[in-house]
Amino acid sequence: MGTKDLLSTRIYKAIKKDVLDGVYPLGEKINENLLAKTLFVSRTPVHNALKALHKEGLLGYNRNVGYYSNIVCRQDITEIYAIRLVFDTLAAYQASLNMQEEDFLELERMNEEAIRVLEEKADTVKLHAVARDFNTKISFFSGMSRLASLQNIIFGYLEGFKILYFRKSMPQCLDTIKDRCLIVKAMRTRKRDLIEQAIKNYLDRISENIISFLPNSSKSTSIFEAETFSEIKALAQEQAEKNLSEENIV
Repeated sequence: MGTKDLLSTRIYKAIKKDVLDGVYPLGEKINENLLAKTLFVSRTPVHNALKALHKEGLLGYNRNVGYYSNIVCRQDITEIYAIRLVFDTLAAYQASLNMQEEDFLELERMNEEAIRVLEEKADTVKLHAVARDFNTKISFFSGMSRLASLQNIIFGYLEGFKILYFRKSMPQCLDTIKDRCLIVKAMRTRKRDLIEQAIKNYLDRISENIISFLPNSSKSTSIFEAETFSEIKALAQEQAEKNLSEENIV
């Protein structure tokens, strides 16, 4: 192996280690020029390394953005759900102020439907759809379109994780539905602190289970195993295509 090949291999391994260690948060663009300067090399070995990591699925690529991190670590999960707690609490509280009795009953019926699906078919795709519709309905009742747009960004990050959660955590699904029932109960009080606590209990259960899918490690930035991450991407893509198909039908 020549000196040039040794350099390329060293650069590849160095960048891959940083990617796997969570140095680049999910979705963060990787600046080739800056990385080359940091490593004291030309752009060529850096570009080749990023290209190779993209083929491995560790990096995403957009021609308008370039390469960006595809890795999900514990910190990503923790931060995303912390943000979601703020958004969901605001949406649910505002919705509770706008909702009438029939609206609360509609949310309760959605939870009852989820329980029926779980007991009769254990259809994970349907369970996920009901959960998504529950959140969408609360966003609608809040009347805050800008907040709904921000929530959709967060939901987009979590789409694959949630499907994976339903598939791998079936024993906990009933508890999750019960948590949603308690959210509606708290919303009936129209007390923000009670609503926030109910939503926190719900999100904590889901996020803790998602983190449990991570391989054991002492590092706070342990990543998903490659096959698990690939499954998440596939599930998210599958759901996105299904949503698009449903929209076209309508």
